[in-house]
Amino acid sequence: MQTKSYIYRKDLRDEIISYFHLHNFIKIRSSHLLNIIYEFAKYKIRSLTRKVLSLHSHNNGLSEEEVQNYIYSILLEIVQYWKDFLHIPFQAYFWNTIKLKMINYINRTNNRQFDFEVKIGNKMSNLRKLIYDYTVNNATSDNGKIYNLDFIKSIASDNEYQFLESLVNQQSAESDFYTTYQRNKIIRSINFKIEQFQKDNY
Repeated sequence: MQTKSYIYRKDLRDEIISYFHLHNFIKIRSSHLLNIIYEFAKYKIRSLTRKVLSLHSHNNGLSEEEVQNYIYSILLEIVQYWKDFLHIPFQAYFWNTIKLKMINYINRTNNRQFDFEVKIGNKMSNLRKLIYDYTVNNATSDNGKIYNLDFIKSIASDNEYQFLESLVNQQSAESDFYTTYQRNKIIRSINFKIEQFQKDNY
């Protein structure tokens, strides 16, 4: 009984059948065909992944496994879409498409990470400005009280103050112990406490 999960050999072009040695199959499950293609191509995919990643050194920690898993997820789609590019020999189409998909995936990931880091960077810059206002400019309230880092220590938790101190002193090695999520959370918390203090006292 035919189901959507099966692919019939007659529906595959001769070049695909020959390249992946599918002559012994009349019909094959999509998942099985995917595994055959991957097993056939996996070593070259790994090699290509290393080359592409080495050319994109600013890949924000993307691992070979992540890129390979992405390619695996679209491998069958790549093969099936060759019907739209029959003017290109299948082997050339197959590997050039994989390479292009890898590059696009890495670039998309980098762009998302860049946008995220810009947002985090803006939050940190805003926090630095608040600290600068309190410590360098010695900003004062109407009653002449001077605010400094000790004041911020009084409203921040120990963990927040430790992070803040390393940030103000630009001790990047120290602040690098915090994950991006932790930094973002601490920044929001300190900002909220300072803004709340301002509302309550001005």
